Amino acid sequence: MSDHRRYITNSAWMLIQAVIQRGAGLFSTLLLSRLISAGGLGAITAASNTAATSYSLMRLGADAGMHVMAAGHDPVKQPDQIESVLGNSFSVFLIISLVGTGAILLLSGPIAETLFADRSLQRFIAYGGCLLGAQIIAQFAYSAFAGLHDFRGYALVMGISGPTSAVMTVCGGYLFSAEGAAISLVAGQIITACVLLVVLRRRCSKHRIILRPRLSLEVITKIIALGFPFYLAGLLIPPTEFFIQSMMVKVGGISQLGQLRAIVALTSILAFIPSALAGPMISTLTRTFEQNRDQHLSATMLNLKVLWFFGLGGTVVLGLAWPLAINVLFGPSFQPAADHGHVAVFTIVFTLLNGVVWSALLSMKRMKLLLGLGMIQAAAFLITALVLVPAQPLLGYLWAQFASGSGALGLTLAWVIAARKLPPQTRRQLIWMTSAAATIFAIVTFANATQDYALVWKVGAGGVAAATLITISLTKVFDHGEVTAARNALKAFKR
Repeated sequence: MSDHRRYITNSAWMLIQAVIQRGAGLFSTLLLSRLISAGGLGAITAASNTAATSYSLMRLGADAGMHVMAAGHDPVKQPDQIESVLGNSFSVFLIISLVGTGAILLLSGPIAETLFADRSLQRFIAYGGCLLGAQIIAQFAYSAFAGLHDFRGYALVMGISGPTSAVMTVCGGYLFSAEGAAISLVAGQIITACVLLVVLRRRCSKHRIILRPRLSLEVITKIIALGFPFYLAGLLIPPTEFFIQSMMVKVGGISQLGQLRAIVALTSILAFIPSALAGPMISTLTRTFEQNRDQHLSATMLNLKVLWFFGLGGTVVLGLAWPLAINVLFGPSFQPAADHGHVAVFTIVFTLLNGVVWSALLSMKRMKLLLGLGMIQAAAFLITALVLVPAQPLLGYLWAQFASGSGALGLTLAWVIAARKLPPQTRRQLIWMTSAAATIFAIVTFANATQDYALVWKVGAGGVAAATLITISLTKVFDHGEVTAARNALKAFKR
């Protein structure tokens, strides 16, 4: 199988499972919003955010290092080397899982009192610690599947476990309110981690690889050393967001996290794309950079343009339908999310494009630049949030995310233009892409600011925005060769 076709196949599997996962997550959030209060939904969000933030602090780049080291070996010709990488990584992840879970359980009280100023959240923070342990093992399995270039195996498991876990969570919420939903969420993640390990072990056995914990300080040091710079690049953003979320709770109450959870659930329709494509994209861009650096820029620009098109297309549809969608799906108690959530839709576009940029820089091993971008994003988010959140907790948080994503992307593109002699056509394409994004953002913002107008007004605004996007895409951004290549790639995937 060619590299191009492998990339499309792996991306397709990851996108399919991501759609199922996000759909299941949206389903569970919708039903939970009807079964429990916004405060209860906020408590569950506090548990899940505790797990996510803690993992971002504790992983030390082991996942990235393991992925790169394992993928650099041929499982057919070099099974012993891959077995060593997977075994020692398994030990690292087991240690992180045990230490992380124990630390959160011990500190659940101080976290609830200090960060959230709400002692009643202690149990939910403790549930977050248990969730953390299972998520770390699941992340090990993902990195192992990626190192084996077997995204299909991972996607199949997650495509089944996502809906199953969602049903368990809803049933727990129906029977035992917010606490039952949180416990069911933890149980679903534990089951998922166990199934992933079973399937991974079977996949390894096909390559004569025995999956078991190993302990070689030399190998572990190499794994951490390889992934640690990438870990540092993304280290600052999750704890900064966690801190600001705790500030939201102090200013506006736990219901603010419930409103944010509803927004995140609906924007996940678009937000799943960068995480789904990250693994296949990094592998493909790395191989392209090593083999033909001239093609690396073209490959990066193509990924950038494709996600730009789908991101803005999603902004037109989701942004204009946002207030109605929130009111219909979540109910009148989530009016703040209906009023301000379209800002999060704008941010998703920058998340998509920053995902491409980060993948490209990682493939080029520009670790210092990645670290600088991480610092810029965290600083922009923190400063903006500290100014806006005290007055408007939810809206201030959303605009802080927007400032962080747009600022990082703008500085990156400025660096690329200054550091590399881009072809004139590429510069013009970037200018047109920026202009189209600004125009569509303005149309959606104006349309949502005039909610008293009839539905015809929204449809008309959507028509203008869609026409703008399609016209600029076909005449100024994509060339004939790219359209033809995309059509041929789709035909090859169908075969």
